[in-house]
Amino acid sequence: MIRTATTSIAGIYALLGELMDRFNVPGRSHRRSPREVAELQAHTDRTLLEMDRIVEAAEVNGVKLLTGYWSASPACRTDAVSRRIPVDSMQTGRLGPDTDRTLASTRTGGAHSLLVGGVDNALRILQHASMQVAQCRRRLAELDTARATPQIDDESVARENAAAANAACADLDFTELTSRLTPGDCLARSHASMARPALRPVREQPGATSSDSE
Repeated sequence: MIRTATTSIAGIYALLGELMDRFNVPGRSHRRSPREVAELQAHTDRTLLEMDRIVEAAEVNGVKLLTGYWSASPACRTDAVSRRIPVDSMQTGRLGPDTDRTLASTRTGGAHSLLVGGVDNALRILQHASMQVAQCRRRLAELDTARATPQIDDESVARENAAAANAACADLDFTELTSRLTPGDCLARSHASMARPALRPVREQPGATSSDSE
């Protein structure tokens, strides 16, 4: 649920950012032609429609995540109840400075549409809504990080424990092997390893002495 909500909010934030880029043309807010304002209004309508579509699609098992009636918490934490975070509604009719100045009110025919309230007024509403979305996105991201961190720590500890167990087994095997060797065995094997590159292998005969093999 947290991942679905986070991804959906990121999409909404991207749409708002693209729309603000169209609004924020230096020196053009008071000098746009009626045609440019109409085109900007049409683009605003399409963006807000897409935002509401994302809100409607953001659900898990029939639970709407971005309508203001769901709260998030990491499932793996023991203090999950105390850490529940309400997720604000991302509906265009709920984003904005107040109930009168919302994103939905900037649509064609709305009280604060570009043709009625002007581009600057609509831009202020848009900026406020963008901050609301950014804050909600940041809270969810922090919550998702808190949820994932214990899992990462547990996996790291498990890997370290497994490596330590393997190393301990290897040490025990080495200790058992070396405990069977006498000092004479160690000396003989040391001389054999030093002489082996220069000599051809010779099959020892039963009862042969070291001088015979040479």
